[in-house]
Amino acid sequence: MTTSSRTELENEAIRICQELIQIPSVNYGDGKGDEKAVAAHVMKLLTEVGIEAKMYEAAPGRCNVIARIKEQMHHDLV
Repeated sequence: MTTSSRTELENEAIRICQELIQIPSVNYGDGKGDEKAVAAHVMKLLTEVGIEAKMYEAAPGRCNVIARIKEQMHHDLV
């Protein structure tokens, strides 16, 4: 990996973290909170790069995102 590529990936990671931090996602304790907007943003980011994801709402506003990266296999037969 080139230094330029590494810097570009680092900057993208920082940008994503900054976006996530700006989205209100308060956890009030006792099972009360609201992470739905953050989960929706994560879903959007994953979809943009072709990763299939699903959001599950365990309780109102309490969301989890599950994503699976499909392994691509390549076999050479000789």
